[in-house]
Amino acid sequence: MSISALSTGYGLTHYITSLRSELDQLQLQLGTGKKAQTYGGLGTERNISLAARSDISAREAYLRSTETALLRLDITQSSLGRMRENLLASQNELRSTPYQPNLGGQTLAQTTAKDRLGEVIQLLNTKLNGRYLFAGRNTSSAPVAQLNAILEGEGGKSGLKAVIAERKAADQGADGRGRLVIPAASGPVVSLSEDSATSPFGFKMTAINNSLSGTTTAGPAGSPPTLSVTFSATPPQEGEQISVELKLPDGSELDLTLKATAANPPGAQEFTIGASASATATNFRNALVLEIEKLAQSELEAASALRAGTDFFEIASGAPPQRVDGPPFDSATALKDATTSDTVFWYSGDLEGSARDGALAKVDDGYSISYGVRADEHALRDGVRILAVLASETFDASDTNDEARYDALVTRAAADLSIKPGEQSVASLEALLGYKQGTLNSIGKKLESSISFSRSVLDEVEQIDAYEVGARMLQLQTHLQASYQTTSNLAKLSLVNFM
Repeated sequence: MSISALSTGYGLTHYITSLRSELDQLQLQLGTGKKAQTYGGLGTERNISLAARSDISAREAYLRSTETALLRLDITQSSLGRMRENLLASQNELRSTPYQPNLGGQTLAQTTAKDRLGEVIQLLNTKLNGRYLFAGRNTSSAPVAQLNAILEGEGGKSGLKAVIAERKAADQGADGRGRLVIPAASGPVVSLSEDSATSPFGFKMTAINNSLSGTTTAGPAGSPPTLSVTFSATPPQEGEQISVELKLPDGSELDLTLKATAANPPGAQEFTIGASASATATNFRNALVLEIEKLAQSELEAASALRAGTDFFEIASGAPPQRVDGPPFDSATALKDATTSDTVFWYSGDLEGSARDGALAKVDDGYSISYGVRADEHALRDGVRILAVLASETFDASDTNDEARYDALVTRAAADLSIKPGEQSVASLEALLGYKQGTLNSIGKKLESSISFSRSVLDEVEQIDAYEVGARMLQLQTHLQASYQTTSNLAKLSLVNFM
């Protein structure tokens, strides 16, 4: 055999090996669905593959963050919705339930308010995947104390009921006259003053309105504020009135009004016109004392309970709850900071910064959405406060002032539960979070679209076309069969065949 024939045989063998190698590679591609098993095998398209994979990884992380935030918001919104329903139901019951204290001294509206408070507390302690949703950044522990601890106290610490009792004593004063000093009439002059220039407790006089004939008034002025009513030889006429404007601890105001009458004894909110200026002054002073004591046992007590609730539940960073600086309480002139050793702190979650920033979802490069909610936010705290005060108060059906006290309490509580323009409400909080849910849903769809596009780019770079590979494999198999046939024929060549 010639060198040329040998060379031809070697070249054919090399060609068959090459075809075999390419066929093996195509079979691997068909089995894996990928063009190459390494980035190097992609050649110049490896950079596109790496960039697409990096983009997919980042977008999937953002999508997971978005989905987690949406799940938490769904649970949060469910809790808020239920809380809103509870507060609205309590408001309606306060306006419609009659004054009929049970053996425990509470009306049906109060007992259901306590039940609702228990549910609201559990809603504010909602936990998802180990994270308390209403605790801000302090996600590892329940942010709100339990119902009994809040109302009754625990471990030697005072609860709301004790704080209310202290505040009532401070607002009432030792004589039950709302910290107003009413000495005996001095001739034709009746004076009325606050007992302290600096005390935040009791009634605060803001003005006096007089329509009594022959009568002059002065004040309130001075330190402490004092007003005076001076009668003269010209007596008041029957039906004429005089009123003192009073401010109560919860910020509400009322008018203490007395009407002149010839009747003796006078009726409610009346004073008898005397035979002289001094006699009229004495009658006026006595009627004033009775009316102040009645208001102190009703309107003032209701306002005092709500004010104590505000002091107990308002907690901020560096601003602990407040309670009366006593004992003694009935002569106290200041509030003091409560401490965690003497008072139950109803909220123990995060107090720093914005409530929204308590939960952040990073949804794109350099872009995060804050969606946190905290139990100490105004609308949520106020709901807890009102329900807790209602659950704390008791009434005696035999007490002549208690029905008026109950009416004053429920009127104020129902008003506090109403939505006020410019103030945060549970509904407005739901609306705000609903907007964030909409934003996150929109972002989630964009991320899914972006991931889908990057995957299509990656597939184009990395994935094979099965039809194309199959056609090439058939072509190679045909070539291999022909090559094998040629090789076989060459192998049969021998000198004997030509002799």
